[in-house]
Amino acid sequence: MINWKTGLVLLAVLAGLALYAYQTRPQGSPAPAATLVPCGAADTLELRLEQPGVAVLDLQRAAPGADWQILLPAPGAADAAALDSLLGGLQSTLPTATIGQPPSGSSYGFDRPSLRVSCRLSGGRSYTLSIGDKTFDGSSYYVRLSGQSRVEVISAGEVDQLNQALAKPPYRPSPSPAGSTGPSPTT
Repeated sequence: MINWKTGLVLLAVLAGLALYAYQTRPQGSPAPAATLVPCGAADTLELRLEQPGVAVLDLQRAAPGADWQILLPAPGAADAAALDSLLGGLQSTLPTATIGQPPSGSSYGFDRPSLRVSCRLSGGRSYTLSIGDKTFDGSSYYVRLSGQSRVEVISAGEVDQLNQALAKPPYRPSPSPAGSTGPSPTT
């Protein structure tokens, strides 16, 4: 037979186990992180990449689903698949860190951003992301969305993809002549 002291100890142990089980139970999945720039392929009408004083890539379309046109650096039809990939990457960019209250006097490179990314959506909203300096280890960049004081950190790979599009604009490939196996003859 169990005496009352042993029963009290067992009750305390069971209560402790119940509390532990309650606090360590699986939680529902957390809310998805908000995208930094909500400019995806479905509803973006204009995309502009600019290295201030160096290069500009300006793309537009009349409506969602319409063909993209490159306005700058030279007019031409844009490669829709390449643009969908670029916008998909931009829309899925999530910050790896946030500096909510940047110390006064720290510019993080926003006084002379290395790149500005602007987009306009079909609903009329516009976003501009300024890309500043690389982080101390070179694996990320400091970025800031216009109108916000907080500074975010994103992967250098995402910035590299934007810089590649700026260096080599996504023009639609020219169709080759049917049956041609090499360059066309000169006359």
